[in-house]
This record gives sequence, structure tokens and C-alpha cells, in this order.
Amino acid sequence: MKMSRTPRFFNSVNQAGGPLASDLAANKITYAEAAAPLGAWRYVNFVTNSSNATVSGDAADPDSDRLSNLEEYSFNTDPLAANATPIVSASLVATNGAQFLAMTFPLVTAASDITYRVEASADLQTWLPGCTYSGTNRVTATAHTTEFSRTGAGLEAIVVRDNTAVGNSPHRFLRLRVTQP
Repeated sequence: MKMSRTPRFFNSVNQAGGPLASDLAANKITYAEAAAPLGAWRYVNFVTNSSNATVSGDAADPDSDRLSNLEEYSFNTDPLAANATPIVSASLVATNGAQFLAMTFPLVTAASDITYRVEASADLQTWLPGCTYSGTNRVTATAHTTEFSRTGAGLEAIVVRDNTAVGNSPHRFLRLRVTQP
């Protein structure tokens, strides 16, 4: 006995934001595009509140630790549990016999949809561009800051120093800005 098989072809429809579904009778499979890393993080951390901007929006701070959800995502911290210790820290580092103001911060290498920007200032009014990290694009030295060290994989600890030595200016400040590109 010879069996005949009729080949079945499926039409695939990409429905952004839609659920995974299949309708075998209509030979159709519908799937959603994969969420961007921030969207996936938001869904994992907020589940039923993932579309409620008051709780899970970029600027929201549901754990009241003064870190926005965008910063919690950027630093790989829990947005629903307050952080007891500072995430970004300041220090002094030595290079060629001189001391420089530095900052240390965590960088999530998989967070390809955000940008970390270090900026330097002498007066807290004018901020000058420093090192920038976004996905695989990294500017690790500028006229104003230089990456001093990097350790870890997946979650890196980045140390960036000011390029003006302590003592060469009455005041020096560094800040870290985290944005979506």
C-alpha cells in the first residue's frame, strides 16, 4: 500500500506585539517579534504591570530607592527591592604620579538598547562629553575622560577617570547619564 502525502505550506505572519498563535486549518502561524532587551526585562520584572507606566515606566521608581526603572535595568538591580548600597561610586585613582577623580559603575553588556554617558564638569553648569558605552559601540577615551579599568563579563565594572588631575582645578565633578539611544 502506497501512502500519498500532501505537502502543507504555512504562511507566516509577523504581528509585532501579538501573541504566538497557530491556525493549522488555515495553514497560518502568527508570532510576535522578540522584545527589545528593556522590554523583555520589564516583562520579567513586572509581569502583569509591565504595561503600566506608573509602575514599570522608565522614570518610575516602585521601590523608592531613587533609581528609576531605566537605571535599575542599566545597573542590573531589582526594581522592586530598594538598593542598600550606592550603585555608582566615586574614588581617586593614580596615573603617572597624579591623582584623578574617578567613578565606578556597572555596565550590562547585553543592554544594547541604552547608552551610558560619563560627563565632566568644573562648575556643575557646563558638562563636557566623556566616555560613552552603547551596545558594542564604546568610546573609552575623550578629551575629558578616560576609561581607567574594566573587569567582569556580562556585568562589567567600569572605572572612568577625569582627565584633569586633582589640584589642577579647584573643583571637578563627574556624572553618569543613562538614556535610551
